Amino acid sequence: MANTIDSNVIAKILVREYERPITREFKVIPFANRKYEGDLKQKWDTVRVPFIKLKSGWNTSVTDSIRDIPASDLEIGEHSMVIEQYYDIRFKISDKQLSELGEDLWTTSEVVRQIKNLAQEKQEDYFVNKVITTTEIPTENKITWITWGLNGANIFAEIMKISTALSKQNVPEKDRIIFINAETASILIQAKILDNTDVWLKARSEGVLGKIAWMTIVQSNAIPDNKIIGYQDKAANFVEKLNFIKVKEADSGNYYNIIGWLLFDAWLFWEAVKKVVIYTITP
Repeated sequence: MANTIDSNVIAKILVREYERPITREFKVIPFANRKYEGDLKQKWDTVRVPFIKLKSGWNTSVTDSIRDIPASDLEIGEHSMVIEQYYDIRFKISDKQLSELGEDLWTTSEVVRQIKNLAQEKQEDYFVNKVITTTEIPTENKITWITWGLNGANIFAEIMKISTALSKQNVPEKDRIIFINAETASILIQAKILDNTDVWLKARSEGVLGKIAWMTIVQSNAIPDNKIIGYQDKAANFVEKLNFIKVKEADSGNYYNIIGWLLFDAWLFWEAVKKVVIYTITP
């Protein structure tokens, strides 16, 4: 029997399932500011993020309260972010399988999970690289460890260097995060210095290992082997949109092509660069 489901309905179902937070597919991106991604529609769109800059602060006065008060340099502006990251996605699906997408939740979720896995690798790698390579990060927020490497004896002291660097930049202790790779995570776990409560044990299924020196530890395969990133929640901006445009019947054979476009980009702006510390291990 030929497929009778409206292809536009199938596309909407897939987009809806992709946007539904069924599982936490990403480890680093959830800590980005995603407030403005609703402005994203197509490649080359401009997404605008507001910022506030207080240059001089309060005016000091020794006169009475009814005098004319001079204006302070309070600047309210916006950053313009042009979307440049664009990926095509296409996969084949049979007539029968296409029908099941509208009727069977497991099939729909599994298709979306595979798409999310593809998106995760692209987006996490891009986001992490954007943060690491941002040229505006202050010199004092770049720590280089030239030695034989991290181990159970020195890792706490080295992580404290990251916490200290954030404190010197007046970054609040609340919502501080350390992003590490699997190798560094192994050293931390074996060092037995993580908070080992039931809450953290549950969170580990989502990449959160525990807390050290007021900082939540998150493991991600996107972190390079020689890097640790100190970060405060929402410091960097990220926007993403998956557009399923159409379900296209193949020229030959009993199958269809589901064609989509993935758009995303990331930025680290203004005072937010002080909320990032890049720790480099140089053998």
